[in-house]
Parts: sequence; structure tokens; C-alpha cells
Amino acid sequence: MKPPEAASGPLLSLLFAGRKAEAEQTGQWSAKLLNDYQAWTDLFIELQGDRPILDYKKADARDFKNVLLELPCNRNKLPQTIGLSPRDAIQAAKDHGLPRLSASTVNKALGRLQGIWKWADKQLDEEVADIFGPMKVDDNHKARNQHDPFSKEQLHTIFNSPLYTGCKSRRFRTVPGDTDLSDTSWYWLPLLGLWTGARLNELCQLRVDDIDQEEGVPFIRVHEGNEDQRVKFGKSRLVPIHPELVRLGFLRFVEAQRKGGHERVFPELKLGATGYYSDQASKDFSRYIDRIGAKTSKTSFHSFRHNFKDACRHAGINPDINDILLGHALPGMAGRYGDGHVPLPVLHEAVRKLTFFDLALDHIAVTHRLIHQANSANSEKYSGKQNCHLAFQAKRELIKP
Repeated sequence: MKPPEAASGPLLSLLFAGRKAEAEQTGQWSAKLLNDYQAWTDLFIELQGDRPILDYKKADARDFKNVLLELPCNRNKLPQTIGLSPRDAIQAAKDHGLPRLSASTVNKALGRLQGIWKWADKQLDEEVADIFGPMKVDDNHKARNQHDPFSKEQLHTIFNSPLYTGCKSRRFRTVPGDTDLSDTSWYWLPLLGLWTGARLNELCQLRVDDIDQEEGVPFIRVHEGNEDQRVKFGKSRLVPIHPELVRLGFLRFVEAQRKGGHERVFPELKLGATGYYSDQASKDFSRYIDRIGAKTSKTSFHSFRHNFKDACRHAGINPDINDILLGHALPGMAGRYGDGHVPLPVLHEAVRKLTFFDLALDHIAVTHRLIHQANSANSEKYSGKQNCHLAFQAKRELIKP
């Protein structure tokens, strides 16, 4: 009897190298996504060995999943687990009571490997079994549970903090003072996050030309344009600019950037190693709200999206329009029929209904206007810092109870 043929096909490492090369050539993966695929593939190879793709069986995928379920978070950063093998890290996590990977992270890892297997099935003559599906674990912590919206107390703390009432300096942004930061991303990103519901990187990557108007309606164009502009799921959209952002001076700020010769709205933000402009901005915001006492384990910049969605609900905005504004895929039958396009005036009418009843931002508008007036009227008499000091003094008098 002829012995069965040995499993064939390229080694997983070589196959992944081919997938990676294709993704880089076609621009399918950002640097961040590439690193993610690389990390999970490397972990699978470390655990199951570098073998021909057809040699792996369901048991290999199941073992990988079981390891992921026990693996501690940030194992390559924690002092108790850094430098340890995955299985040794699991034991260390048990010994020290360290938190494990979340269900969503486990599912993401399994999904990355499944994607490699599905790609291989299209490339090879032999059929490549989908050993990772169905393999995902039940996730009782969906997006709504992973992040909380900011409470009214947290919003009050953020928008009445030194960033908006005057800080000591750019370095010491949490310390009260007379430094005006209304020309920075630190100042505008939280306001934009609250009133647009956009993702942080969607805002960080904006170009001046992305702020436009049509039929008298100012809007933000969220889209994939240049190589450094990325949108989740590739879903481009127009987001009308809320009248409150206009009142607070956002359009004046953008025009100043345009006149200053800047192509991007926030030119101080640099492209990170992951291919996103939001890398440093995310860290800065998280650190800032932690220092002013407005951070919890379930709040981050992403919380503004939840605040925006809740505000849409409270305003009675159609759920489909809510999803369109946020860049979500329309669910159910709504996503299967029609082109999903809603005229800009209709979107604008919806956005105009949004309000945050417990949040007063008059002091921000007053400060911005007074600084602008002071700089115009006293440009020859006083320095910009003195004008800022005068404006903050006047603002404090105006809003003093």
C-alpha cells in the first residue's frame, strides 16, 4: 500500500511574507494593521511551530485560542511577564493575578489568523481548510460596554479645565495660568469629538480643504484621500459642523491655518509609526484627563462618540442618520436597500438639534472672542501674552457668579 502523502504547501512564515508583500504593494494595510497581523502570526508560529499551511489542523487553532484566553494583557511591557514565553507568561499572570486579554482582543487575533488562511485558500491549488472558523468566543463586552460616555461631571471638568480657561504653559497644560491654547489640536480635538462624534484619527488627519461648505452649510469631509488619510471600513462621509463649533470659532481657526499656508488643520501632529496621526494625540488626551481627574478605566477620547450618539437619541434623530453621521454601516434591511445617501441639508437639520443640556461653553466662546478682539485692537500696544492675560481677566469678570 502506498503511504499517504505528507502535507504540503509553503511554510506559514513564507506564506505570510507573501500576504504582507501584497498588502504593502496595494496599500491594503496601514502600518498599524500590518504590525497587528505580524504580531499575532508570530505568536501562532511561536506556539504551533512554523509548518506547511496544510499541516495545521483544528486542534492547532483550538490550542492557540486557549492560550489567548489565558494570556495576560501587555505581557511584553509588564515587569512580571516581559521576556517570558507565552506559556510562562500565563503562569506568571496566575501567580500575580494579572488581567487577561479581553474577549474582543482574542477574537481579533483569531480573525487575523483566519484572514491569512482565507487568503491562502485563494492562492494555493489545494483547498485550505478554515481551521479558525467558527472559533470566536462570546463577547459580553461589546463596544457600548468597553467605553462609557463622559458623565456630565466629567464633561464639565474637561471643558472648564485650564486648557479652556487659561493654562500656565504648553508644557503645564493642567496648571491654571494665562496661556491661550486655542490655536492647538489639544484645544480643538475634544470640542470636535463632542460635536461631530468623529473618531480621533479622522479628526487628526483633516486637511484644510476638508473643511468646506455647500448651500450655506459648513461641513467636514471625512474620507480616505492621500496615502496618510484613513477611514475605518473606508466609509467616507460629510459631517455638518454644529452651530456651536461655529460660535466657538472653529471656522476662524481653520481659515487662520489656511492663511498661514498649512495644508493640514493640525500641522503639529506628526504621522506615527503606526501610520496614524492620532498616536500622540491619544496619549496626550488620556494623560490630560487623568491629571485633571476626569478619567476612568472606561473613558477615553472614544467616549465622545458615545456622548454624540446619546445626544442624537435624546434629540429624536432618526437612527439611520445617527449611524451615517458616525460612519457606521446601516444595520439590517436599511443597509441592504438604497444607496445610503442623505442630502447635506437633511444631515445639517439633524445636527442642529443636538445639544448637551448640562454643559455650558459660554466661557470658551467669550475667551476666544476677547482674545481675538484684544489681539486686533492692542497688537501694537501689548504682546500676545498680555492680550491673552487681559482677555482671561475680562472673561472671568463676565462669567463670575
